Amino acid sequence: MRDLNLLPKAHLHLHFTGSMRVATLERLAERQGMRLPEGLTDNRALHVPSDQRGWFRFQRAYDAARKVVRSEESMRTIVREAAEDDAAESSRRLEIQIDPTSYAPFLGGITPALEIVLDEAKAANAATGVEIAVIVAASRIRHPLEARTLARLAARHAGDGPGDVVGFGLSNDERRGTTSQWASAFRIARKAGLPAVPHGGELLGPEHVREVIDHLAPTRIGHGVRSSEDSDLLGRIVDAGIALEVCPASNVSLGVYPDSRRVPVRDLVDAGATVALGADDPLLFLSRLTDQYEALRAQGFTDAELAGLAAQHREGGSDGAALAVSGSLHSSNPVSDGIDLKSSPAANREMGEKIVAALQGMGKGVKAITFLGQGVRYDSYLVQFADYADWDKLYDRFCSAMGIPKDSSTVRTEQYAGLPHAHEIKILRHEDTWHKLEKNDFESALKQYHGDFLIPCCIGADEGGKAVFADLYEAPHILVGGTTRMGKSVLVSSIMKSLFELNRQDSFEAAIFDPAANYSVFKTAPNLWQGGIHGERSRFLPLLENLVDEMNGRLALLREHDAEKIQHLPEEYRPKLLIVLLEELAALLDTDKNAEKPIIQMLQEGAKTGIHMILVTQEPNSQTFSSKLLANLPSRIALRVVKPGSSRMILGEGGAEYLTSKGDHLVKWNGSAARFLHGYNV
Repeated sequence: MRDLNLLPKAHLHLHFTGSMRVATLERLAERQGMRLPEGLTDNRALHVPSDQRGWFRFQRAYDAARKVVRSEESMRTIVREAAEDDAAESSRRLEIQIDPTSYAPFLGGITPALEIVLDEAKAANAATGVEIAVIVAASRIRHPLEARTLARLAARHAGDGPGDVVGFGLSNDERRGTTSQWASAFRIARKAGLPAVPHGGELLGPEHVREVIDHLAPTRIGHGVRSSEDSDLLGRIVDAGIALEVCPASNVSLGVYPDSRRVPVRDLVDAGATVALGADDPLLFLSRLTDQYEALRAQGFTDAELAGLAAQHREGGSDGAALAVSGSLHSSNPVSDGIDLKSSPAANREMGEKIVAALQGMGKGVKAITFLGQGVRYDSYLVQFADYADWDKLYDRFCSAMGIPKDSSTVRTEQYAGLPHAHEIKILRHEDTWHKLEKNDFESALKQYHGDFLIPCCIGADEGGKAVFADLYEAPHILVGGTTRMGKSVLVSSIMKSLFELNRQDSFEAAIFDPAANYSVFKTAPNLWQGGIHGERSRFLPLLENLVDEMNGRLALLREHDAEKIQHLPEEYRPKLLIVLLEELAALLDTDKNAEKPIIQMLQEGAKTGIHMILVTQEPNSQTFSSKLLANLPSRIALRVVKPGSSRMILGEGGAEYLTSKGDHLVKWNGSAARFLHGYNV
């Protein structure tokens, strides 16, 4: 008999916290002085009935384990050890599933929580040889609106390599919520090319599997084992090429089947279904990937069958349905092989050929190049390289080869999602050819909004002149900074105007603190907090303390209704959203240090109560802005600054010192990568 531990495999169903080693759990708990439930450390696999009470016991144990994960170090340890454990079982690929929401409070938000996992996945891949990708999963026990937020986050990190997000899932108790409620989140993910990999068909039977297929259009289904109970449904799954991630140990521990011999893998395979084996939560079930293969051997699967199953996992189904989500995430390729510049204007054709010559002179093979068009200030070219291109290392050499300045305003580059080794290269045109974005452009843009954001706002226009909308709910607070006369107030005015236009007037209030009278255009707005704009800086501290009192009242309301956020309150008890705009923040903190305390209080707890802050300042400095204040501002907008240090203070990185024109700005939304946008002249 073959040693199944040596069989090359892929591991496609493993949860982040549930992958933790027991020894690691104990070490982290001891370090933090936490007491663990006996069931997590007694070296006995969890066994519960398949009812609500059983799930509650499972969830309680899982939550206890999750509580020890409170630092970047602990998250990196879990990813690294999961890779090491999979490598020891000859796993060639691991797709680890995570909902970053649970870890966000300790790491500054969902974005850094996810990016830590992605970064460590790349490092662990290099160290172990296991190709590690990530699935972002929403939770059924959280509000569906939060799933949309996670889907947008997943979309920003979509790819097909180690350390990329390769799918979007939905986990936790199948009996919670209505599946259709999460359909919009899956649509968002699907637009980014991310396959749907939701859970279904373990605790609930065939009818729920049908709901998952109908509403979420899955590529794979987590578990799906109960589809064996309905031959018509199983045939539909086979015909659609939907793979099933079967986890025998989980099925037994959660009381779905009395023992692993009863898990109907044979029925699924004989019907032609593509089956992938997964360990689900080894921490709780004390059963890893090889153990799942051993369970099938005990059912009568031959070594040849098991080897074929493992090969299918690694390479995808024979019918072409990718099982390991490792191929291209997009079905269409906008670049045809070769130089596609014949239809371009002469100047752009010449520039495209110059780009190719420069890159080839640097030893970088170019598979294809296409002129994408003329933007507000830049001409854009899509370049597909023959192999990997690291622009951090190539940038200076490219600028030298092109004979243009080495700064991020003259040449901008960004990876083109969904196309291997592709980058968009933007070349700045002469100022005489720049397009202006005026008030009428802004008004027209707002009419084109058709999104599903909870608190939509317009944060500028991209290089193509298309309005960019964001969800203030995701932010959940914004710091806007830049030097004098670079368009801060105009930009913030446009953001505020978009909030007034895109949100129901009766759904929110705006508390505007404006000592410089920059926002007098809003003085007649009907939904101003306390009936007007506040301009006397000496009154700001007591007013901010009044806002804290309002926040505390809302927190008490949440506790009364056992709700996490105001969006979860019954509508009749739900207070209005409150947008707090505070101008000249640095000047306020310089004159009254006590003002920092209520601001930080609202930054820390305001979002859950529907209070969101927009803080505006001149170029900040470390003497004025504490690290605690900045740590609670994951969303940043920087206009032009004079000093690189000011850019780093606002954004956490340089670049704003290279912005060329009034209104141009860099945006980091909830910790995402900086994005270059233009402002509207409103």
